[in-house]
Amino acid sequence: MPEITDTRRFFFEITDIVEYVRQGNLRVTGIQRVQLNLIRLMAEKFGAERVRCLCYRGRDNAMLEFEPNQMLDLSDEFDGEKMLFRLGFIQDRGKLPSPITLKRYLRNGSSGKWQRACKKLDLLLSALFFPRRFRRTGLVRACDLFQGVNRLEVRQLHGLSAQDSLVFLGVNWKEARVVDFAFKHAKEGGDIVQFMHDLIPVIRPEYCTDSTVREFSDWLNHAVVPLVSRVVCNSSWTARDFCQHIQLRRMPGDVGIVPLAHEFFGYSRTLSPTGLLPIQVRGAGEFVLCVGTIEIRKNGAMLLRCWLRLYAELGERLPRLVFVGKRGWLADEFYALLSCQPTLLRWVVLIEAPSDQELAALYRACLFAVYPSCYEGWGLPVGEAAWFGKYSIVSNRSSLPEVCGNLVDYVDPENEESIVAALGRAIRNRAYIRNKEQQIELVPLRTWLDVANDMWRILNEEPTCGSVGMQVERLMAD
Repeated sequence: MPEITDTRRFFFEITDIVEYVRQGNLRVTGIQRVQLNLIRLMAEKFGAERVRCLCYRGRDNAMLEFEPNQMLDLSDEFDGEKMLFRLGFIQDRGKLPSPITLKRYLRNGSSGKWQRACKKLDLLLSALFFPRRFRRTGLVRACDLFQGVNRLEVRQLHGLSAQDSLVFLGVNWKEARVVDFAFKHAKEGGDIVQFMHDLIPVIRPEYCTDSTVREFSDWLNHAVVPLVSRVVCNSSWTARDFCQHIQLRRMPGDVGIVPLAHEFFGYSRTLSPTGLLPIQVRGAGEFVLCVGTIEIRKNGAMLLRCWLRLYAELGERLPRLVFVGKRGWLADEFYALLSCQPTLLRWVVLIEAPSDQELAALYRACLFAVYPSCYEGWGLPVGEAAWFGKYSIVSNRSSLPEVCGNLVDYVDPENEESIVAALGRAIRNRAYIRNKEQQIELVPLRTWLDVANDMWRILNEEPTCGSVGMQVERLMAD
């Protein structure tokens, strides 16, 4: 391994973020939010000459290098379409909407191929010849959306210096060109760092689709363990899961832990968010907030059943239950229960993709938050609720007790009685909620700058020669 110097550069590979946006996800959540927060803060504090970004662009069949701050436009909230435009993945098509806008529009309410084709034709004709009808769709022409947005200076990169580090903050191994690039760097003695958010597909595969389990297992066993020189985990729980998966009783030297933040990036703990609440909850009265993808692991169906029981007890005194998150894996039970119960249709609100301003306003305005997830690698919404001074009722499983300790109350996510009792106490006893909120206000919480500083310290440590897999072999031999 080459000697570490202060001229060493760190290349953060973000192809997974690019692909996430190209699939029509214009807002970032979870892993993507973590990546962007860390990259932008490290670039701001330690300099764009040392903190670089990489991604793969198919039309060039090449890896592109660029400055992260130019990609992110730190003066504004993240906008996926503008990011793709800056990087040259989409073009300004004048009066027509951008391809990502078009994809999202066609996906909403268009179930069949013929229906989508007719809807697309109508939209394109409206954009070109009937501006008033186009405006009624609420969409924006590309020429207006990208007005004033500058293209990013990018250069093709065929390899890294051996003293530089290639850093994966997400799961970026689906693209063969990215894998080839990483293997080339490792072969030449370069340092490769992988941030592990969780190992749920291999630890609890029942919460994932079969294809996700296969892809994740292949990535973990055939790329991370044999190739990566250092692993950084987001919690002690994730680090334990990683070591158990590779059948070790103790961590190799180059498996580190950097806990994530409580901070909702860009918003002060003490100042109220200036954004308006989403229209779905304006004037709806009190509400309890549950943030996270609607999928089986997040335990939303259990929460709906609890809400039915609470309505039987409290009637019209029951607050609304607001779910914030898009539809994810294996969520049929949740949506079936929601659709067949008139009480739930009245008392439950779904908000798919709020802006950061809207989400911050939801946190600040909620009565309290609830997070009954069955398994997590960390649990961002628990910390974010605390950042806005809000008490939460949280699952006692996996990493979740690491996030807020005794600032929140815990329930067994598989025990309906446990959840109903905790929710009922909080709804009936507002003095209890105020007392918990006062405790939260007095505790220093972790910021994303804290996380960036810890990550930077680990990145600048000299790695042990060889991959994590080689370290595992040595430890097992001992």
